[in-house]
Amino acid sequence: MTAESNGSERARYAVFIAISFVVVTAATLQTALRPELYEPYFRGIRPAFALAAIGIFGWVALWFLDRGGTFRLYRVSKARGVAAAVGLAVPFMISATVADLVGRFPEAVNVLLPAALLFYPVMGYVVELLFHAIPLALLLPATASFLRSWPAERRIGLCIALAAMLEPIFQALTSTSDAPLTLFVLVQVFVFGLVELWLFRQYDFVAMYAFRLTYYAYWHVLWGYLRLGWLF
Repeated sequence: MTAESNGSERARYAVFIAISFVVVTAATLQTALRPELYEPYFRGIRPAFALAAIGIFGWVALWFLDRGGTFRLYRVSKARGVAAAVGLAVPFMISATVADLVGRFPEAVNVLLPAALLFYPVMGYVVELLFHAIPLALLLPATASFLRSWPAERRIGLCIALAAMLEPIFQALTSTSDAPLTLFVLVQVFVFGLVELWLFRQYDFVAMYAFRLTYYAYWHVLWGYLRLGWLF
């Protein structure tokens, strides 16, 4: 490995460490102010400890994926991936807004400002690692062992589809909406996950995370504020 590639690898991991530091700091600050926000997700575990554990396992998963070359943590040459992520998030913003206007999600579906500004970047980090990076790191070697006769592209596609199923299943199981809205969430979040994982493969982890943050900024923060005055 050349000095240049070593430097590039260090830069990639530095990006993840920086993101992790910001997320853990945000969660620690918010826990001091609003500890109840994380209780439904971490079940009494201090958020800083839970995030540290998720970050460690996530780093191992991303290291494995990055070393394999199929999914990269960060690529300077693919910086336009963030712009692509922002553009691809727009249709999901529109469809979620229409679903809310027609079917009306519960009033308390979003964490409100100003807590939302720290809460959603933290939870986006959790989702990307728990539902995407870590499952992919487990699925790729498993399918390589059991489906050796399959072409690599087909195996990767299967792994992407399986990983994309995890979040919608979780969302559906914890949904408090009626059946039509729950079905909408199931389909929307599955397609959302497929797009995210395509961004991960085509660009990098940063683009995937940027895609989720863009959607969260609209759906949970901006629309989350506006809908309370317009719908309730």
